[in-house]
Amino acid sequence: MEEEQEEELTAKGSVAESKAAGDEPKSSSILTGVLEALEDDELEPVFVIAAPEEAEQRLTMDWAKSLHQNVVGVAASGCLVRHGRLEHIAICAEKEEPVVVDIKGLSQHCSEERLFGELLQPLKEVLESPQVVKVCHDCRPVADLLADTYDVRLGLCFDTVEAWERLESKQQRPVDLEELARKYDHELSNALQEDAKRQKPATARVYDFMASSSSSSCTEPVISWKPELLAMIAETLVRMSGEMGGALQQQADFPDACRQRLEEFRSWPGQHLDAYPLGAELEFMFVNDRLCIVSGEPDEENKMLTEPGDEHVREEFEKLITLLPEAPLKKVRDFIGQKVGDGNVVEIVLGVGRDIEIRWRSLLEGGLKKATVQSTELFSRDISEVIDRIGEDRFNRQDRAGIDRTLHRLSVTRNEVGRPVAVTMRVGRDSRMLASMIEDIIADGSSFLLLGPPGVGKTTLLRACAGDLSTDKVVVIVDPSGEIAGSGDTCHPAVGEAWKDAAYSEKEVDRSEARRLAMGRALENMGPQVIVVDEIGTLGEARAARTIGERGVQLVATAHGKTLPDLIANSELRDLIGGLKAAILGDDNERYKMQGRKNITERGAAPAFKKLVEIRSPTCLVIHHDLGYAVDQVLEKGTLNVEERTLDASSGRMMVKVRDFSKR
Repeated sequence: MEEEQEEELTAKGSVAESKAAGDEPKSSSILTGVLEALEDDELEPVFVIAAPEEAEQRLTMDWAKSLHQNVVGVAASGCLVRHGRLEHIAICAEKEEPVVVDIKGLSQHCSEERLFGELLQPLKEVLESPQVVKVCHDCRPVADLLADTYDVRLGLCFDTVEAWERLESKQQRPVDLEELARKYDHELSNALQEDAKRQKPATARVYDFMASSSSSSCTEPVISWKPELLAMIAETLVRMSGEMGGALQQQADFPDACRQRLEEFRSWPGQHLDAYPLGAELEFMFVNDRLCIVSGEPDEENKMLTEPGDEHVREEFEKLITLLPEAPLKKVRDFIGQKVGDGNVVEIVLGVGRDIEIRWRSLLEGGLKKATVQSTELFSRDISEVIDRIGEDRFNRQDRAGIDRTLHRLSVTRNEVGRPVAVTMRVGRDSRMLASMIEDIIADGSSFLLLGPPGVGKTTLLRACAGDLSTDKVVVIVDPSGEIAGSGDTCHPAVGEAWKDAAYSEKEVDRSEARRLAMGRALENMGPQVIVVDEIGTLGEARAARTIGERGVQLVATAHGKTLPDLIANSELRDLIGGLKAAILGDDNERYKMQGRKNITERGAAPAFKKLVEIRSPTCLVIHHDLGYAVDQVLEKGTLNVEERTLDASSGRMMVKVRDFSKR
């Protein structure tokens, strides 16, 4: 009688398995072809629990207790994000047959509230039990989904991603199951290599076996793997954990690290970005200074912070434009009003014998534009008149001056006898557009560097960062030209409660040397928690920046350059990223075997900054969350994934995607 029931259950499981397989779309993941590659081995079909009576008979409390003091592999399919849904989950204990449960099918017979609370109570017992070690390849998304949707707290986990990073001595290294299989399971590795010849992996995230089965442009990480594949993965994970665990016995903090990974997504105030596949473009907002993916329509209060009103912009701009000679003033006003707009002007350039030039940038169109205002030719007396309105004595050794209580700056160009022949009037603005995209970085407490070409908005962003940080920290701005905190003895309201050092020096020194001295003086005399510096550009300033970091003071600064490789190639600024040194690889070194080069260049020390923000445009930022790791990957020509954050200025929507740094 028992044999007949077992045959009946097997038949039902096979039918359920066939239906499930017929309903599922074909996966484009690198693991999809595993079964095809192993068809010659004639794998036995996996029994799938798809009906309530099957669950009651197979998933008993005795079954759950039999797994105590044991190690089980866990693999899942479905939409593995918060508020998502499981389709199948596979459990495999060492030397036991895998158990695959059709969660989607059982949900049709039982509400989600009752599913794990009653019908699958033994399975919940196993997943939560502190006496059963669950082996997962990146436990974070599954733990988050189980807790949010099914009220199951996955516990006591062996995370193979954490194990790999420790054994390979690499931080943040993306590792997929195929890479682990090459070292720990040759049978699976061979199958994956055969499959890789036929198709390219859809994603290259740290947990590829839990990555999207659709193309990289898909925003929902839906996995539709067959039950046989899930069973194979669960079984393989158990074997891998045995080999990896032996090498980890001396690392007593490994269990705590796995517990932290279990909580990483579960404790996040919203949907974590890492739950989505590489290349997915997603809308985000900040919750408690954490970047969270938006699901559905966000509340208006979560949109980008509003910019100062038009009246404020006009008032600030009026303080600059009224320095112009009266004759061309009306024509300049008309030109800006009709073609540019007060809020878009970047610079007004005056020159002897030339019409006035207007340079502006449209936030929606992007790119710097310029045009001359016809019939506004100026003479030497006009240039002198503008300078006199500021005061010749207000210009410093770099021929720069500002307007008190504003962020505007004037710079003078002189001829061979010292007579002024041109004036560049640069518009300074109080804007939080870009700062609203890096609230998490500002609140992090670690040093960060803003990198970008001239005119892209580095100083504007730096100013907003200083203002935000000054609300609860002692912030000192090293500001020799008044571009950050404004001109005059009192700081501009844009920098909040920050203090400034104007980098005064009794000696005849250039601005970079004066700034270097001021950085040391601020560190010694003003007791800062944060030091803000604009445009670090010399070796001396770079070394002063390193000294600040070594004293435990947060440093926020800007530097010229477009991307990280530009910074690495800059011999004056290399100290900011730890410097470079030459090294010779041994014959057994993995890098020598892969690249065939013995002489290499590598990072010499820890960077002065923890994070790097590349300002690609006024609406686009590229984030390197670990600058040291990023430098290493660039030098090694390895894979480097970065966050690209963009802003739709018209709607205030902030978008983010994780992409390969080398592919744009």
